[in-house]
Amino acid sequence: MKIDLFKLIKSLSKGERKTFNLFANYYSDGKKNYLRLFEIIDSQKEYDEDFIKQKLKDEKILTSLPKIKKYLLELILKSLRFYYSGKTIEGKIREHQANVEICNTKGLMRMRDKVLERAERIARVNEKHEILLELLNKKFSYKSDQQRTDILIEQEQITAKIIAVRKYKHLSEKIDELKKRGLIRDASMKEEWDKIFRDPILSQAHEPSGYEESLYYHNMWGMYYEQTNDIAKELYHSESLVKRMESRPDLLIQDKQKYIIIVTNLGSARAKNKELLKANETLEKLIQIQEWGLSAIETHTLSNCIAMTFSTLLGSFSRAKSFDAGLQLAKKAEIFVKMKNINMLFRSILYINLASIYIHSGHYNSARIWNTNLLNELNQNFREGLYAHAKIISLIIHFELESDQLLPYLIRSTYRYLYKRKMLYKTEEAILRFIRNKLPKANSRKELIEFFKDFKTELEEITKDEYEAKVLEYFDYIRWLERKIGNRPVAGIAGLV
Repeated sequence: MKIDLFKLIKSLSKGERKTFNLFANYYSDGKKNYLRLFEIIDSQKEYDEDFIKQKLKDEKILTSLPKIKKYLLELILKSLRFYYSGKTIEGKIREHQANVEICNTKGLMRMRDKVLERAERIARVNEKHEILLELLNKKFSYKSDQQRTDILIEQEQITAKIIAVRKYKHLSEKIDELKKRGLIRDASMKEEWDKIFRDPILSQAHEPSGYEESLYYHNMWGMYYEQTNDIAKELYHSESLVKRMESRPDLLIQDKQKYIIIVTNLGSARAKNKELLKANETLEKLIQIQEWGLSAIETHTLSNCIAMTFSTLLGSFSRAKSFDAGLQLAKKAEIFVKMKNINMLFRSILYINLASIYIHSGHYNSARIWNTNLLNELNQNFREGLYAHAKIISLIIHFELESDQLLPYLIRSTYRYLYKRKMLYKTEEAILRFIRNKLPKANSRKELIEFFKDFKTELEEITKDEYEAKVLEYFDYIRWLERKIGNRPVAGIAGLV
C-alpha cells in the first residue's frame, strides 16, 4: 500500500485533484491530518516513509500513519469514483443500474422498467455485452414466465458474443507471447505463428462485424504480416483498424490508449510502404493527441509511441536517401526525447535511428553521441540484438572518424561480444567475419574498396532471406557499403587487430 498510495497521488490529473480537494473539505473532521499526508507524499520524487514519519512527528500529528494512509486512500478512491461517474459508458450504465434498484425498492415499477430499458439501449449500442447480460438477468427476474422466452433467446445470443470476444482475446495473448520472443527467425517459428492463424475465427473470408472483435481481428493480422514482411497486407489491416475506431468516436474517446497504439502502427506500415508523406501526417496526428487531456498512463504511452514513430520515419528517410528531410526530423526528435519521459526500449530504438541517419548523412560526431547514449543506457541483456548492433555501429562510426588508436580495441571487444552471443543472424556472422578477418588486412584504398564490394555482395545474397532482411531495420549496412564503394577516401587500416 505504501508505493500504491504514492503512485496513485502522482497519477492524479488537475481535474482529479480538484475533485479530491472538494471531497477532502466536505469530509473534513477538522484536523485534516490526511490532507497534510497528501501534501507530504505529493512533494516527494520517490517514496520515503521514514521522512514522512519524521515530518508527522515534527508537526505533532499523533494519529498512526497506517490509519491516516488508509483513510486517505479511501477518500481519494471515493473522489475518483465521483469524478468519473457518468463520464464513461460503463459509468453511465452503472448509474442507471443503481437507479433501477432504487425504483424497485420504492415500488416504482413503471419508472424502474423505463430506466432499465434506457440502460439496455446504451449497452447494446456500445456493445457492452457483459453489462447487457447483467441487465437482462435483472430484467428476467422482474418479468413473468410468459415474458421470459425472448429474454432467454437474447441472453443466449449475448453469451455467444461474449465467448467470441474472449476467444479473440485468448488468441491475441498467444500472439503477444510469440512476439516477445522477437522476430521470426526460421520456418519452425513461423509455423508457431501459422498455427494460431489457422483458427476458424481468424478466417480472412469472414471478417467479424462486431466492434471489439474487428479490432482484435485486424490487430492480430497486422502483427502477422509485420512479422512475415507482407507490407501491403500489414498496411491494409492497420488502416482498417484506424478507420474502425474512428467510425465510433464515442467509443474511441473511451479507449484513447488503444487508439494511440494503432495510429502508431499505421505510421510504421505507411513508412515501410514508402508513403513518407502519409507517415509524417500520422506523426503529426500523434503529436496533436497531446492536447486531448490525457491521463498519466495515456500521456506516457503517447510519448513512447511518438518516439517510436520518429524512429520509423528516420529509418525510412535514411533508406530513401532523403537526408535533408531526415536531418530536419532528427532535430525535432532530439528535442522531443530530451523533454519527455520515454521508456528505455523506445528511447533506445530512437537513439539507434538517430545514429543511423547521422552516419548515412556524414555527421559522424552526432552519430557517436547518440550511439554512445544507447550503449550507456541499454542493458546488454535487454534487447540483446539491439545492443549488438549498437556495438557494430560504434565500429563504423570510429572507422569513419579514423580513430586509429581506439578502433583496434573496439574491434577486439566487439568480436568477443558477438562470438559469445547465441542465435546470431547470418548477417551478423558475416559482419563478424568481415571486421575480424578482412577489415584489418586492407593495405590500400583500392584493396579496401574491393573488400567492401565483396562484403556488399555477400550481404545482398544473405538478406534475400525474409528473416535476415529484418536485421537491416537496425542499420542499413548495404547502404553504408554503397557509400564507401562509391565515395569517400579511407585511410589505410592495416594492423588494427
